[in-house]
Amino acid sequence: MLTNAAIQYVLPAAAIASAERPAADALRLVAGNFGAGLVSVGMAVSICATFVGSSLSGARVPFAAAQDRLFPPALAAIHPRFRTPWASLLLQAVLSSLLLLAIGKFQALFSLAIFSEWLFYALTTATVFVFRVREPQTPRPYRVTGYPVVPALFVLAALVLLAFSFADEPRNSVFGAIVILCGIPVHYLYQRRLAR
Repeated sequence: MLTNAAIQYVLPAAAIASAERPAADALRLVAGNFGAGLVSVGMAVSICATFVGSSLSGARVPFAAAQDRLFPPALAAIHPRFRTPWASLLLQAVLSSLLLLAIGKFQALFSLAIFSEWLFYALTTATVFVFRVREPQTPRPYRVTGYPVVPALFVLAALVLLAFSFADEPRNSVFGAIVILCGIPVHYLYQRRLAR
């Protein structure tokens, strides 16, 4: 927030709206080309760190689901040497590559991912209310601070973000919603097959 405030203090709104790299442009005004280069290097390091963290944490979702028999058991495979969920990492790499090839533009893929992620964030947070009502006697070793206001505000903020994302990129937002909705019956059918 402080970075955004500093950028808005240095650059006028029209310059921010038209800039490809507002942080680098703002520092170029303050510290010259060296400052802009420094910010660009810092942003590249930050993006790489985020990519690694997202890749490793994202692959653990199908890995954990496979361990719980919600996904095919092959996705629970652990590499013998590196101790990583290699099958889930491979699945994630293949699906990401296919999406990138199908969509073609990184910005469109980013919009699709943001819409899908925030839809799941909103749904996951909303389950706090469902479980509090459905299972009131269940022990809760962790409590949400500020319940019910904090989770309600988060769900509201996520829905606002989804609305803006849909208004900005309606095609990719609809595609993201369709992918999520198609996953629900697939998961249901797989669960029924396991129950037999």
